[in-house]
Formats: sequence, C-alpha cells, structure tokens
Amino acid sequence: MNQLAGEEKPLQMDSEKQMANGSLIELMKLMGPCYITQVKMKVLAILRHCLQLGDEEITELILSAWNRFIHSVELETLGPLLGQIVVTLSPFADHHSATVSKIFDFLIIQNKEVLGSFFDEIYFMPDVPSLACINTELRKHSYTSKAFTSNYNMC
Repeated sequence: MNQLAGEEKPLQMDSEKQMANGSLIELMKLMGPCYITQVKMKVLAILRHCLQLGDEEITELILSAWNRFIHSVELETLGPLLGQIVVTLSPFADHHSATVSKIFDFLIIQNKEVLGSFFDEIYFMPDVPSLACINTELRKHSYTSKAFTSNYNMC
C-alpha cells in the first residue's frame, strides 16, 4: 500500500504544479497591466524559478505563463528586461519553438517601435528556423544602429 501511495505522489505534484501555473496565468489576467507592472520583478522571479524546476511535463504551461506575463505588463517597462527575458527563454527555442517564437515575435517584431532601443541588450538569439524572422529583424536593427553611430561620430 505504501508503494501505491508513493506512485500517486508524483502525479499529484504534477497536477498541483499545473494548477499553480494555471492560477498564475488567471491571476495575471485579473490583475491587468497596472498592477502586474508594479510587481513585475516578483512575477519574473517566479516565472524563472518555474522554468528552473526542469519539469518537461509542464514547461509548455510555464511558457504560456511567460506569454501572459509579457502581454500583462505595461510594454514600455519590458525594455530594460528584454535581454534577461531572451536569455531566460532562449534555451527553450528548440523544443518549444511555437511558444517561444510567439513571445519573441511579440517583443521584437510587433513592438519594435517601442522596444527597439533595447535590442542592443540582446546578445544572443538562437539560430533556429522558428526564429529566422526575429534574427533578421535584430540584424536589421544592428546594422541600422551601427550606421547611425558611424554617421553620428563623423559630425
């Protein structure tokens, strides 16, 4: 009987982890940008910790929580965090390419006007097919930024 109880515990823990992550997503929806922005560093720490647990079973749900987070924070406040977000999520680009590319697309393609000045903080982006458009945009920005700096220095 103890052995049977021992087998149920991992399933129960996975279920609890899924429920906790699902609750976090719902909480971010309820709080909205004004309140999430005020506690963004704490939420960011929770999301990072969840990914560090290395539980492949719920990684997709955690990445969904990341997606909800970036959509729940006032966009301008994500700029200084952009490099950290990319570094944290990049290792998941291979196995969870759809979700990670959706997050990066929102930050780098859809909101390049707002966040573009922070693209120089992104030192690494995985070279995987799902991120090809994002890498192209970052290269364009890097080229434009370098050209501007060269012209500015000549004055």
